[in-house]
Amino acid sequence: MIILIMEHEEIITVTNIMTPLPLQVVNSLTNATNVSLIMKEYKIGSVIVIDTENHPIGIVTERDIVRRVVCERKNPSTTKVDSIMSKPVITAKHTTAIDKAINTMIKNKIRRLPIVKTGILHGIITSTDLVKFSCKKEQDRYKILKCLCRYHKYWEE
Repeated sequence: MIILIMEHEEIITVTNIMTPLPLQVVNSLTNATNVSLIMKEYKIGSVIVIDTENHPIGIVTERDIVRRVVCERKNPSTTKVDSIMSKPVITAKHTTAIDKAINTMIKNKIRRLPIVKTGILHGIITSTDLVKFSCKKEQDRYKILKCLCRYHKYWEE
């Protein structure tokens, strides 16, 4: 496990590098067409699905739309995100150290990690955020870049 430390030995948490609210979110009844339009308009690759109390319940990625709508020849205008979203969504608390978040992303082979505070959506960390942070801090890039790789067989342990 790696530990990323800022000056004065302060442990860096996900809050230091996450994309904070407001984020583009949808509810489970939103259709695939509208989610796709949101992704296009905001130039993002995923949208978090929340319930009425702002708890993340899933995440829809471009890949989900391609595999679960397009390839299955479903009508995107009538396909609700609750049938195509990745669930249950894996999250991290806002107090989580970055190294722990990285390990969670590697272990679960995910590139997006919603951040919660008392169960409510607080932000998101993506593999891109980690690379940007790594380039700024130049610390343990190998482990951070590893989270970008989907297949562990290409990496030595």
